[in-house]
Amino acid sequence: MRKLGRPSGHRKMMLKNLTTDLLKYGRIETT
Repeated sequence: MRKLGRPSGHRKMMLKNLTTDLLKYGRIETT
């Protein structure tokens, strides 16, 4: 329940991970 109260950090982390994954995948596809 605590996480639901503060989804700010979780959301940011998820976004960061998504961006990193996208960059990683993009690089792999480009290479």
